[in-house]
Amino acid sequence: MTLLQDRPDLATPAPQDSAHLASRVGTRASIARALDHLTRTEIAVLDAVALAGPISPTKLVRMIAANRTSIEQSLQRLVELVLVWESPGGLRALSEVGGLLAHSTGTSGLQPWSRTPRSPEDLASVLTGLSERARTLLTHVVDGGGTATASPEQRGKGADGPVNELLEAGLLLPRTGGLHWVPGEVGLALRGGTTTVENVDAAPGVMTTDRGAALVDRTAAGAAFDAVRRVEVLLDHWGTDPPVGLRSGGLAVRDLKAAARLIHAEVSTTALLVEVAAAAGLLALGIDQDGNSAWLPTDSYDAWAWWP
Repeated sequence: MTLLQDRPDLATPAPQDSAHLASRVGTRASIARALDHLTRTEIAVLDAVALAGPISPTKLVRMIAANRTSIEQSLQRLVELVLVWESPGGLRALSEVGGLLAHSTGTSGLQPWSRTPRSPEDLASVLTGLSERARTLLTHVVDGGGTATASPEQRGKGADGPVNELLEAGLLLPRTGGLHWVPGEVGLALRGGTTTVENVDAAPGVMTTDRGAALVDRTAAGAAFDAVRRVEVLLDHWGTDPPVGLRSGGLAVRDLKAAARLIHAEVSTTALLVEVAAAAGLLALGIDQDGNSAWLPTDSYDAWAWWP
């Protein structure tokens, strides 16, 4: 029941049985909807599982730059959403997760692990022995997404340069078409054992700028004048061409959009102004000339509009 509440798209249309529900859980569209509601820490934890899985919870905690409690709570949340599942070999992410996370904010930007990942100790030793040029190049490739191209001259037998040094050390692996990639475990070691450079559970700082009192007053006065002007234009128009009042007492979406175009404002801003006008008693449901329910300016609006 909790799963259907947290991922409501799984319940529409109603699944025939548990097997039908299970098949929906792993679909790309449903996973994408679930990702939209994850926190930055949850994204980072899911990304780490997708890259390094199967992995134990203990190793996972060491991979992420965040508070242990935050990581454990995020992991529990991901398991409840069935984005991560516990296999006999360790934690795994659903197969579609990796591709969908590729461009998400909060992910590591690392490539997947190689088929036979080397131990952290071995990688630490190899990284220590790199030349400055090779380490700089490796860092640049990892920070740029983990893939790069290299010309035949750079990677040819006997070539002398940072590219060939990384290839010989097994830190840069070839793909087809001259493309090369840095395995995720190498990028992890280069970053000191964590997938992210900064703490993903740290609250971002609020950017503020000092404003003088006079500037604030002028800006507020301008905004107030603009709101009054828009309300006056809208209610003057509705006085001669009122929108229909719905049975529920609301305003039709098409009429709201038409009003937004009239006063050159966003639909959300227009809705706020209509609500304020109604709350102030300037607008109310009444009967138009044809005897139909309609939104009309009140007598209070006339007094307000003509106030000297």
